[in-house]
Amino acid sequence: MNINIMKRGNAISIDMQKRMRELFAAYEEKNIGKILSMFTDDISIENVALGIVAHGKEQAATEIEALFAAFPDLQLSINCYFCCGDQECVEYVINGTHSAEYMGMPATGNRVSIRGAAIAELRDGKNCRISHYHDSASILRQMRKLG
Repeated sequence: MNINIMKRGNAISIDMQKRMRELFAAYEEKNIGKILSMFTDDISIENVALGIVAHGKEQAATEIEALFAAFPDLQLSINCYFCCGDQECVEYVINGTHSAEYMGMPATGNRVSIRGAAIAELRDGKNCRISHYHDSASILRQMRKLG
């Protein structure tokens, strides 16, 4: 996994860097238990592009499982990460093969590259709110092989 840590505002603590690396490593390992352990019980994860909000760990697990099922060979690259106080921002790229239903589209077997950004809020060292932003039209074009 490639992570470029940038400092903006307050200096990023070693603990924050470590926590972010552990979270994204857990995504690459598809370790849902580890991912959920880094969320508060009342986590709110919003996929802004799709208008989906997962409330609590159970709904978060369902959304994460759907991502892993759709892209079983998921690879994650972090282009930029910074934080200020209890807020984090990360720019990422997810690459994988569309192998199961995702965004209402049946598996196509196409390779997909999803560029996105997320803004997260922390409470007691855990994510309590995450908003993901990505270009859904680009993802659909790649899954359908549209120009």
